[in-house]
Formats: sequence, C-alpha cells, structure tokens
Amino acid sequence: GLDAVPEGWDAPSESCYSRQATKVMILTRGTRGDVQPFIALARGLANTLGWQVFICTELNCKKFVKSHSAVENGAIRFRPSGGNTPAKINT
Repeated sequence: GLDAVPEGWDAPSESCYSRQATKVMILTRGTRGDVQPFIALARGLANTLGWQVFICTELNCKKFVKSHSAVENGAIRFRPSGGNTPAKINT
C-alpha cells in the first residue's frame, strides 16, 4: 500500500508526519458588501478546519477584515492589494 516503507528503508519518525496548517489566499476587490462574504468563508475555514487564511483585498477594507479576524482555531490575516473601489464609485 501507500503507507508501506520500501524494503531496507528505516521507518519514518512520527515527527515526519507533523501536520502544518493548510494555507489559502482569498483575493477579492470591491466594497464592504463584496468583501464580507469572503470574511465569513475565511472564518469557516479557519474555525472548522484550522486553516491559515489570507484575505487579499483593498487597503480601505483592512480595518474591517482585522475586526473580524479573531478565530478560535486557525488564523485570518490581511494582505493589501491595489485599488480603491469606493473612490471610483464616488467619482
């Protein structure tokens, strides 16, 4: 099977299988209403699966993302992208 060690090889140590958190990046742009569903998705992935989720969106959403990034399991991190959708809408 897939778990079998080839003949003559040492069995792997338990630390060889230490689980690292899965990392995922969500890229989104737009207004708060465009970003909010992805924060909910990020919270679900972090809390349920223990994933480290990076939300990459416009700088004007940083405070909003960070204010909803506290999770019991995993982590949510903000990463900035270019653009300023609210400024374009108000032009």
